[in-house]
Amino acid sequence: MLGIYRRFLDSTAPGGISNSISGSFDIRGDCVAGVVALVPCASNAGLRVDAVRRGQTIASCVPIKKRGERRLRFVMPIEGRFSPEEILYETVTLIARTDRGDTGVIKMEGAARFELTRMVLGGKVETLFDLDFTRQGNACPNLGKGWSVSEPDFTCTLDDNSFIHFQSPAAFGTYMLRMRFSPFIWKTLPIQTLDAYVNETQVDEYSTSAEGIVFHQGSFDGAVFHATAKSTIRLHHPNAGRFSEHYETADSRRMAFAFRRISLVRVVSPLM
Repeated sequence: MLGIYRRFLDSTAPGGISNSISGSFDIRGDCVAGVVALVPCASNAGLRVDAVRRGQTIASCVPIKKRGERRLRFVMPIEGRFSPEEILYETVTLIARTDRGDTGVIKMEGAARFELTRMVLGGKVETLFDLDFTRQGNACPNLGKGWSVSEPDFTCTLDDNSFIHFQSPAAFGTYMLRMRFSPFIWKTLPIQTLDAYVNETQVDEYSTSAEGIVFHQGSFDGAVFHATAKSTIRLHHPNAGRFSEHYETADSRRMAFAFRRISLVRVVSPLM
């Protein structure tokens, strides 16, 4: 007991604790968005997140705690002060600090890092749309049937098919559909499958038995767009399950994936 008490005193002493703060982030459009865990056994007074390059703070923001959540959320506009490439190569790092001196490095989510790597190293592309499926995101106007109400960090698919509507691109060439999502793995349905159709032509397929956030990218010929002014992506996910069949909850919706981001890009110059 004395040892526990001493550790508590050490954790609350002036000067703060190095690496006592944790969190994660991803890049959404022209912003860095993420979460910070509450600092254990210490004060969160003055908590902020700094973007640091070579020891110099080049941007800063204050995380906000929302009702009912145990983490604090932050959004930091990039605004030309640093680039996604600097984040990827860790020339710029995000560091959380409190007035007491507690600190910690906020790390990029694994799937977000993989996506950014593909974006940086995958050659020059033209972005047709970039949909953010978080509650504050921009995806809602493009969504048709098959989507649930947006959660703070994602939007879930409903039933067997989910639809996205958009204006057809005019240019010929190779296109890529980039998706970041989390599959729901059920005891009775241990594998989730996802088939992507553009105007009812299948352009991609994916299956997994692993939980966690995934980044997946598939390429296809832009000829699928040229018969119509408006296009539709249909995501087919037949292994949707009901939460009420697996957990003690009244939620009887059939869901298969929690989507965080979907973007459609045209390859302008592939990586040689």
